[in-house]
This record gives sequence, C-alpha cells and structure tokens, in this order.
Amino acid sequence: MSSAHDERPASSQALHFLDPSFLASDDARAVRILAEYVGPLAVFSREEVHDTIVFFGSARVKPGSHWYDAAREVARRITTWTREHPGHEHRFLVCSGGGPGIMEAANRGARDAGGRSIGLNITLPHEQHPNPFITPALNLEFRYFFMRKLWFAHLAAAAIVFPGGLGTLDELFELLTLAQTHKLDRSIPVVLYDESFWRRLIDFDGLVEQGMIARDDLELFSFANSPEQAFELLTEALGPLQVTPRTPCFAHSSARDASLSRRNDTMENDDRQAFMEAVRPHLDELLENARHHLAYHEAAGDLPERKLTPEELVGETLIVAFSGRERRPDDVPLRDWLLGLQTRTLDRLLDKEAQDRKLWAVSLEQPLPTLDPLEVDDNFWDWYQPDAVERYEDVLPSQPQRQQSSALVELLEAARQLPRPQWRAWLLSEVHQLSPKNVAASLREGVDKVAQLAKDAAERLRERN
Repeated sequence: MSSAHDERPASSQALHFLDPSFLASDDARAVRILAEYVGPLAVFSREEVHDTIVFFGSARVKPGSHWYDAAREVARRITTWTREHPGHEHRFLVCSGGGPGIMEAANRGARDAGGRSIGLNITLPHEQHPNPFITPALNLEFRYFFMRKLWFAHLAAAAIVFPGGLGTLDELFELLTLAQTHKLDRSIPVVLYDESFWRRLIDFDGLVEQGMIARDDLELFSFANSPEQAFELLTEALGPLQVTPRTPCFAHSSARDASLSRRNDTMENDDRQAFMEAVRPHLDELLENARHHLAYHEAAGDLPERKLTPEELVGETLIVAFSGRERRPDDVPLRDWLLGLQTRTLDRLLDKEAQDRKLWAVSLEQPLPTLDPLEVDDNFWDWYQPDAVERYEDVLPSQPQRQQSSALVELLEAARQLPRPQWRAWLLSEVHQLSPKNVAASLREGVDKVAQLAKDAAERLRERN
C-alpha cells in the first residue's frame, strides 16, 4: 500500500537557482547583476580588504615601456608604504582591471613589494585573461562593465590613471563625474600620469572656456610625471595611516549631500552668515551631543560604525535648522531648539538606515526607500507643539546623565561579546525597555525563554564587572 507521500507527483523541473540554463537566460539578468554585487562583497569581507588604490590604463602597453615601468614602480611604492605600518596589510590594496598592460604592471608592482593586489577582470568576446600577478583569492571575473566599475569606485581611496584608450577614458570620467556631482560620501583623489599625454588628448582648459565645466572642476585631479611625484601626491592626499577595522570601507551614495549643496546655493549669503553667527556659540555642544548619541547607537548595533560622523550629523542638523528657522517658537531658546532638531535628524537617519537594512534583508525587488532625512515634512516639526506628550528640549541629557551614558556605552560594548540570543534579549529588555511580551515577539521566542536569556546575560555582565 503506497503512502500519500509516494503518490505525490515528482517535480518536473529543477530549482531555479540550480538550473544553469535559467541562470544564463534573459529572465535571470537581475540575478546575475545581484550576484556581481554580493559575490565580490563576500570576497572582500572574507579577505579583509578595507580600501584600494585603483590603477587604470591601457591593456596595450608592453612590459619594458616607460609607462609600464612607472605603473609597476608606483604600485610597489604604495604597497611598501602600507606594509611598513604594522597592522595595515588590509589598507590601500592595489586594484586593477586584471588584464595585461598597465593592469599587469600594477599587480606586478604590488607583488614586487610582497603585498596582495586585486584584479577585477571582465569577460569579453576576445578573451581578456587575468594576469599572473593578481593575488589568487582576489582575482574576480565580471560579466557587466557597470558592476565592475561600481567595485572600482566602491572601495577606492584614490586612483591613478595612466595613458589609455576608450576603456580608460570611460573609467576616468566615471570617477570624475561621481566627484563633480558629489555622489560619493568621500572624495577620491585622482592622479593623471604623464601630463603631456592628457593635455594633448583632452583640452581641459577649453572645456572651462566653453562653459562646459567650472574652473573648480580642474581641482578634481592632479598631474604626475614621475613615479616619485605620483607616490607623493597619492600619499599626501591619503594622509597618515590610521587604525581601521578589517572590513570593507565603502564609498556610500551621498545624494543627500548633493541636495544640501543645491539648497545651500539658493540661500542668501547675508542671511546664512547671520544664522551661522547665531548658532556658532552652540557648535561645540552640538558636536559633543552628536558624539554621545552616535557612540550609543553604534554600540547598540542600529548604526554601522563610521556610517555617520559627528561632524556630518551637526552639518545636517544646521541645514535642517536653517531651512526651518521660521518654525522655531519664540519661547524655545535657540540652543534647546538646535539640540532637539539634532535628535530628530538622527532619528530620521536611523529610520533610513533601518529601511535600507530591511530592504536588503527581504528582497531587492521591493521598492527603494523614499525617505530623505532632510526633506522633512510637517510632522517633523510636531515635537515642539504645546500639546506634545514630551518636548525633546525637556529631556536633553544633563552632564551627569552624559557621564552615565558613557558608562552605558562601555556596558553595551561588553554586552556585544555575549552570545547573540542573550545580547539581543538583554538589549531589548534592559536598554530599550520593551515589555517581555514585545521582546518575545521581536525574537520569535517564548516569554519565559527571553526572560531567561536576559537574566543570563545580566548575570554574565555582573560577573565581568
């Protein structure tokens, strides 16, 4: 007698993610594109790549030419400079397009210095084979040019561009356009090697004279005519090496900053100057307050480390304050109003971060978050109305509370070393003060289970202290 299980019809096709014909089809293009983001991300995280120096240039340059030798020497110097600082083997890795010519010279120079280097190769109809000097674990292959260029820019701390053809020009102007439009949250210094080549190829001054670019746009890049000069320009732009996490340091999109720039341009200079004079006495307190709150949220785990600097938070707060200066009630002091706005602005940024994380965790097919932390609606200002339940300026931490909060940050850092279930139960119960029922719902566990987890966590923390 057959069971119900035996009577079920057999599956007529393989799982889609195991089906090579599906993955190679037009229908799976989005899957392939996504794979070229998450695949390299996993590699760079595993290999502890923090940031890169990108080398662009022609694949047609032969070994022994002066450009080939120069690229090799610059890569050797950069790699040696990094390796001379203990603990920085994950910083400023040489990154090339993985092929021959200048790309080979860059990877070869890094290997001359005993360092690792990255090759982002591209699949072409006429095969471009990876050069033999790439670190094997960092040899990546791409199908899509635009995803390859994303990774060139995503981790770049600086770029040096040697003479090249259409591909090199494409890569150069990709970086310059990102810099000109402030689409990245950090500047990427660009060095053009061999000034005579570039000036003959591109009439930069002519672009200014014809009004195609601004005179300031010429500051987006510099020229070098020797390996020594290129190395000096790069290291000067990069600044002193600092201790950093062994995790990728991404250049995030800063469309928000671009909108700020446009908004600033519409402000009347005299009005802005008067506003800055009024807020200047409160800047130090705003900065201290920003450090305090960001340290808490980073330790609590709801804001990635260094995702937002105190200076950036203060700057965004001032933009919000200036754009809404007419809304400040007469009975609210400027200091209290600014500190309250800073808290509200951070709330918006954290909300945006939470949306982004949820989006990645669920599905890239969901619509992109539309929240712009600085495009505040009328609800943003409701917090100071007389009928509000509580006013932010009434609950600002006093100095003793700030000292207590610093101790809380230390406690949070210790708690993060606990097993994750205990850490989450303790955080939601003790720090965020959620009810046992809400904690259980958040963790999808029973009430008794989360209560025991929180209790165990508290006991382990007491033992550490």
